[in-house]
Amino acid sequence: MLRDELRKLPYGEHKSLLDRLNDWINEQISKAALSGASGIGKIVLLVGVIALVATIAYAVTRVRAGRRARAAAAETAVLEETGLSAADYRQRAKTADQAGDHSAALLDWFRAIVRAGEERALLDDRPGGTAHELARALGAYFPAEVAALQTAGHAFDEVRYGGRTADGAGSARMRELDDRVQHTRPQHVGDGVDDSLVAPGRWAP
Repeated sequence: MLRDELRKLPYGEHKSLLDRLNDWINEQISKAALSGASGIGKIVLLVGVIALVATIAYAVTRVRAGRRARAAAAETAVLEETGLSAADYRQRAKTADQAGDHSAALLDWFRAIVRAGEERALLDDRPGGTAHELARALGAYFPAEVAALQTAGHAFDEVRYGGRTADGAGSARMRELDDRVQHTRPQHVGDGVDDSLVAPGRWAP
């Protein structure tokens, strides 16, 4: 209905979609006022307009937030600090969990997984790998944990860049994954792995 109405109105090509929408809303309100519509009809129209504007605003906000999250994820390394070991990240995660900051704990449990991969010579320690790339590279050594690692990388991005809040259960799942990977002997590198992140031919039990 909105598209049909917009086609009927003589808008110039220089106007943005939001300008056109604003003009259309104002025109509908003016028509209702001039037509002598009942009070109930005006209320229904007003509620409909508010709902439409709210829906569009929400959609635009979500799209922009998603773009910002993807841009941040592409530009920011998982391991931002230098000099911290996997044990350091684990201790920091435990402290955050005890303080009730499960989001910070989840991020550090994942960082512990990544740092341990570097310490075991499974991953190249060059900076710049995204959570998705690092999880995929580690999955080549731990085929039983491929799905869990992919989910972990997604959870990291959602909390770190998407503004999501982790709960105790989410932090616990990341901690349990770290523990399983830590106590699993790596296997051979699978096909389709990003060689820029994997340290080929070297691992420690």
